[in-house]
Amino acid sequence: MKNPESKEAAQNFQYHHAKNKMAHTESEILLSIGHAIAQVKDRISLCNVINEELRKLFYFTHSVILQLSADESFLMGFLQNPGSESKSYPEYERIVAENHSVDEKIMSLILQKADPVVIDLEKEASIARDYIKMNFDTGSKEFLAVVLRRASMNPFGVLTLFSDRKNSFSEEVIRLVQGVSFQISIAMENILFHEEIRQRDKENEILFEFSNQIVAVKEKEDLLNVLRHTLKKYIPYDDCDVLIYNKETRSYRIYLYDVLEKRLTDPVFHSMNKADYPDLNFGRPYHFPQLVDIEDLMRHGVTWGEPIYRMGVRQAVLVKLMYGSDTLGQVVLMSETKRFFTQEHLTLLHKISFQLANVLANLYVADEIRLRENEKSVLLSLSKHMALTRNKCDLQAVMKSELRKLFYFSASEIVLLSEHGERFTKFVSEADSADDEYRDQNFYAHDEISASFVDHDFPLLYDLDLLGKSGRLPRNILSKYQQGAKQMVCAGLRNEKRIFGVLSFYSDLNDNFKANHIEIIHGVANQISIAVANIIANESIELKERNTQILLSLSAAIDKVRDRADLVDIIRNKLNDLISFTDIAITLYNPLNKTYSVFAHNVQEKREFHPEFDSIVAMEYPLNDGIHDVALAASGPVIIDIEDALKNPNVHQGTQFIYDSGIKKMLLTKLTNNDELLGFINILSENESSFSDINFNILKGITDQLSNAISNILFVEEIKRRDRENELLLSVSHAIASIRDKRNFVQMIQRELKTYLLFSDIAISIFNIETGTYKVFLECCEKTVLHPDFIDIAFDEYPIADGLHNHILNSDSPVSFYIEEIRDPEMIHIEFLYQAGIKRVVGMRMEQNDQIIGAIVFLSENDWPFSQQQKNFIQRLSYHMATAVSNILANEKIEQHLSEIKNYKEQLEEEKLYLQEQAGIGYSYRDIIGEGEEMQKVFHLLGQVSFANSTVLLLGETGTGKELIARAIHSSSSRKDKLMVKVNCAALPASLIESELFGHERGSFTGATERRLGKFELANKGTLFLDEIGEMPLDLQVKLLRALQEKEIERVGGNTTIKVDVRVIAATNRDLQREVAEGRFRQDLFYRLNVFPITLPPLRKHKEDIPSLALHFLNKYAKNNGKKISHLSSKVMKQLLAYNWPGNVRELEHLVERSVLMTTGDTIREMYLPKIKTGETRVPDEINLKTHEQNERDYIVEVLNSCKGKIYGTGGAAEILNLKVGTLNSKIKKLGIRKEQIVFIGSDLK
Repeated sequence: MKNPESKEAAQNFQYHHAKNKMAHTESEILLSIGHAIAQVKDRISLCNVINEELRKLFYFTHSVILQLSADESFLMGFLQNPGSESKSYPEYERIVAENHSVDEKIMSLILQKADPVVIDLEKEASIARDYIKMNFDTGSKEFLAVVLRRASMNPFGVLTLFSDRKNSFSEEVIRLVQGVSFQISIAMENILFHEEIRQRDKENEILFEFSNQIVAVKEKEDLLNVLRHTLKKYIPYDDCDVLIYNKETRSYRIYLYDVLEKRLTDPVFHSMNKADYPDLNFGRPYHFPQLVDIEDLMRHGVTWGEPIYRMGVRQAVLVKLMYGSDTLGQVVLMSETKRFFTQEHLTLLHKISFQLANVLANLYVADEIRLRENEKSVLLSLSKHMALTRNKCDLQAVMKSELRKLFYFSASEIVLLSEHGERFTKFVSEADSADDEYRDQNFYAHDEISASFVDHDFPLLYDLDLLGKSGRLPRNILSKYQQGAKQMVCAGLRNEKRIFGVLSFYSDLNDNFKANHIEIIHGVANQISIAVANIIANESIELKERNTQILLSLSAAIDKVRDRADLVDIIRNKLNDLISFTDIAITLYNPLNKTYSVFAHNVQEKREFHPEFDSIVAMEYPLNDGIHDVALAASGPVIIDIEDALKNPNVHQGTQFIYDSGIKKMLLTKLTNNDELLGFINILSENESSFSDINFNILKGITDQLSNAISNILFVEEIKRRDRENELLLSVSHAIASIRDKRNFVQMIQRELKTYLLFSDIAISIFNIETGTYKVFLECCEKTVLHPDFIDIAFDEYPIADGLHNHILNSDSPVSFYIEEIRDPEMIHIEFLYQAGIKRVVGMRMEQNDQIIGAIVFLSENDWPFSQQQKNFIQRLSYHMATAVSNILANEKIEQHLSEIKNYKEQLEEEKLYLQEQAGIGYSYRDIIGEGEEMQKVFHLLGQVSFANSTVLLLGETGTGKELIARAIHSSSSRKDKLMVKVNCAALPASLIESELFGHERGSFTGATERRLGKFELANKGTLFLDEIGEMPLDLQVKLLRALQEKEIERVGGNTTIKVDVRVIAATNRDLQREVAEGRFRQDLFYRLNVFPITLPPLRKHKEDIPSLALHFLNKYAKNNGKKISHLSSKVMKQLLAYNWPGNVRELEHLVERSVLMTTGDTIREMYLPKIKTGETRVPDEINLKTHEQNERDYIVEVLNSCKGKIYGTGGAAEILNLKVGTLNSKIKKLGIRKEQIVFIGSDLK
């Protein structure tokens, strides 16, 4: 048994032995690694040595070597283990290509430590960068990192060993890695050294090749070929741009480019080609090529980053080209692949940048030389072309073709400055848009921009974007800016006295005009000034010749003019060659009224066929309308803005009409004849910019000739008018000589006057000076007759003081009024004219033998006035009309006297015939026999009414002697010396009763071959006995009632009323009250007849008178028949007294007459009384059937009664009958319904 000390000694021996053995093994491995590393020539062999040899000492999964950048700001990949599990990671390529800043937490920790550092990936993965997270996600748990240092101990890289196990790197492993790191550092330095040697050789080769090709570059295309075929061979970029730097604007612009073919069709590329880039280096002074990530550009808000990103570019290298200390430009290489460009690419670009700068400088200088030579050539060519320029078109063509060879511009313009410098006029303009609203306008020169370039000798450059945003652009320049112009250069055009115009060039590109362009413009401005002056002189000569030709042509054309239409057509055709306009009109001045009217016109159809046009051109207008008064006060032509004229307080409807129809401007000039104002020529246009270039001299020449032509036309028209008036008055005079009635007078008016005067209706009134009233004597109506109230209004009597006729009465000349001016609610006839559509009236009084007899009034539905010539004609016409009216009145009086004589003659003949008829009737007052009480009552009533004129109604059964009583009343009255005319209403057909009562005119109905007086006229001043009044038809009852009430009648077919004075005695055997109740007799007529009713008793109620009556009839008929019969037997007498006598006295008379004829002795012994059968029914009265027209007439009369005669309006007959007013009036006229025949039952009942 060993003691403890010896055991411990043994253990120590074993430990040191193992340690020594391990150290010996490590030493061998290190020697082996050192030997292997010494053989390393490149990165792959170094990777193999690390993976194969170190794995013999300890476990790890893969290794990575990072290289420190030259500026020691970041670490980049130097060596990646090809067998790493991380290669399966989705973003492996992106992550391993990323650089790692030395300021990162883990990298900073590693670089600060002298010894190797073990990093726990699990702790760092959540907060570390992507490469840590990638290794952790692919299974690594930790890694060991050691700094690789040069001999100077300066770090230049990091070796990292990854493990997928925890605690893989022990102290011994760390110490071992520390030792190996020095050898790996040496190997890495050797590799970098050899790579640098190879890179320098390659660069030298490239530079040699590049230099040989650069030397041969003479043109842009040569440089482009070098970039495309040489540089692209070593750096296979996608796009390459060479940019020129502008010191003045401190911006770059593309000088040449080599791009992918798809870029050539990309609009984004073409827009960028024209753009300026303010600073590609973001303000940082980079001289070494700068690598740019396009996504970073977009994140920094660089303007050109987004468009090239949209084109597909993902990475770019910016190579600044310097010439000494001056920046010439840049070369920009672009790739659609991220992290495409390497450090070697950047180094190569840096080295060739100096040669590129020299070539760019040479090309730029060569371009400048060629540009100057081209400018000289173009300016020489321009000078030659300018010398040949004769008109504006030539000048514009030269500027387009020659000046664009020197510099780009999108539009050019030349404007002329007025003599006093207040207005510009466009002379030549090349605009981008044909819709430039200011292309034909003049404009003021008072804005600050116009004032600035007028005051400077050298051309001025303007930034229109800046001025446009500040709102300082005048309208004419604003239009160019709105069309896309960004810049403007203006140069004054001078003659020996002043600046007379401005030459302007516009560009739709920013920073387009350079300093040399400004100098060129300054140089050509003088040549253009001379050309413009020559053109103006040539145009002036041409204009004078043209004006002379126009005036000569106009003079020849005007010599052939004979009327207004020809004149205005010629003027329009001639002016069309001079100015642009829409309409033309000539107005004449009336010095008496200080008004004007349209003499002639030529206008567009939309105005000529406007419904208001005729009335507009026919009216007279006040001169002070804001248009003609301005022209009158001016010494020459004036241009009127119609919108401004509407603000004039005296604006009239003519101005409003032309404005509403589209007229914007009007050019007016006076027309004078022998220094007296004749009128105006009015040239109208719908274009606001019209008349800007009007030649006032030619216009004056035209107006002088026009004035003479108008004077001649007016003179000819006046002669023709006077001849026409004289001819018309002579014709009227001849016609008047043969006029005998109103009908002929109306025909003459329609035939003669309407061919000369425009009127709708004419009315001739007769004055009653004593009563201060007038009545219409005659109306020739086409307009007012259509009004439904015409008949009621037209022929009534009205006061002379009605607002119209009083003025006519008191005026020696015709008076004219608008109907609205004289409307008066109390003058219903004036209101009627207004309602009928009359707008204007002209009236003149008529005088005969120094006596005012009436007035002639012309009514017009148009509101244009009668001319003064027409009024003069009306005054002359009034004398002839007065003669005609006097003749007609005299003829009417003669005809009235003759008619009265004829009427008296006819009445006497009718009375004679009637008396002869009545003479054969054997009744007389003496024949009334009656001693009984009942008859005494009748005699008493007769005594009361006989001497009065009251209407008497005789009631009683048939045969009671009603006619005998009627004659007794007439014989006892004051009318006994006149006729009592009897009409049996039951004996005549219904169609003839009206004619029988009221008479008829010749031709009023079939069979009416001559005029006949009615019973009313025969009974005038006498008595009319209407027997069987209960049988009268209802429609005739209305006319009878009117005759009784109004005491006037109208013959059938007549249109005049006849006054009658007739006492009416009516008789009936009917119960009229019962007839009224059953609707067969009019209640109002019954009341009118039932003034003094007398009921005659039937014979059966006064049998005591039978003996006397029988003996009376016996003696009468015995004597008439030549028989001697004088007695009645007692038997017969008893039979007579016993009989009931339904036929009353008439039956008794007839029985006695028959008995006389049948008796042979002197005594009547047998009386053959009839036997009345029981159950015998009475034969109904004859049924009175009516025609359809009679029923329609009755219905219309009934409706008119219910409406109280109202025809139209709410509640009128037309509304109730559902008829138009015109249709109802036609039916009333056709059916012969008259106002007098309508009885308002409701009023009577009240």
